[in-house]
Amino acid sequence: MIVSIESLEFHIAIPFGGSENYLHQTLESVMGQTYGRWKLFVIGDGISPDRFDLISLNYNDSRIEFYTFPNKQGIGKMFNHCLEKLDSDWNLILGADDLLSPQFLENLIEAVRIYPDVGFIQPRTQVIDSAGQIQVPLDDFIKSLIRHRWNAHEYSSRSAIYSLALGNWLYFPSIVWSRESLQNKTFNVNFEIALDLELILRILNDGGTVLYWPKSLFFYRRHSASISMDPSKYFRRVSEEIELYNALSSELFKKRQFLGGLISKLRLTSRLNLVLKITTFKQVNRKSLFKLLMKL
Repeated sequence: MIVSIESLEFHIAIPFGGSENYLHQTLESVMGQTYGRWKLFVIGDGISPDRFDLISLNYNDSRIEFYTFPNKQGIGKMFNHCLEKLDSDWNLILGADDLLSPQFLENLIEAVRIYPDVGFIQPRTQVIDSAGQIQVPLDDFIKSLIRHRWNAHEYSSRSAIYSLALGNWLYFPSIVWSRESLQNKTFNVNFEIALDLELILRILNDGGTVLYWPKSLFFYRRHSASISMDPSKYFRRVSEEIELYNALSSELFKKRQFLGGLISKLRLTSRLNLVLKITTFKQVNRKSLFKLLMKL
């Protein structure tokens, strides 16, 4: 399949929960793209129409559409509302506090020309703090080691599953999804935090492939409201990942893929990461944390 640059349009959806601390920076990073064929959907969760109208008045651009659900939907339903809007060959569910580098979309064009049949693309991602300064937390350094690729590389579905079983090195808000990978897919709302990983594993089990693409740069913001900084949300994610990886391990053993099954069962990086959180999180129930560690 050859992608025509003349017809290539990126669709971007932003689920917005109400805090405007970073939203305007995020929108400006989209509007500042050097490649102009994009469409942006900003979808409010529990935001009154009057307030959303005031926000939208700041953006007089026909490529941007604002929608809101006055009644709180929750993250799973909001992601699915995003999927309903995304209808392009290549799509992005962008966090309302993250940033695109100016050439982000322009540099993706080369990727989709060379790898038109890839399931989804993971661009190079740098972590920034609340002030927009680049950080290299230990968690993210380990992610890069697990990925063990610094040049463009397409992972087969099998190799991607194995590496994700070792440790999840993907950054969900930065992933660029092909139309085919999302076809007939919805997020499983039974998961509260790890629903992104659950969808990714389903796509890979269906034969989807992953492209690591270092030429497009994404800025992923970690701050006080991030899941990784909130003990209750972080440990909820760990519990959900235990469920996902146990199911994955059983499935791989049934397929006689014993190495992948063993990696999924051991989850060494998950255990090490939890130990790290136990030593760094403050004012949390240490007994509950150790119980979760034993559950891993």
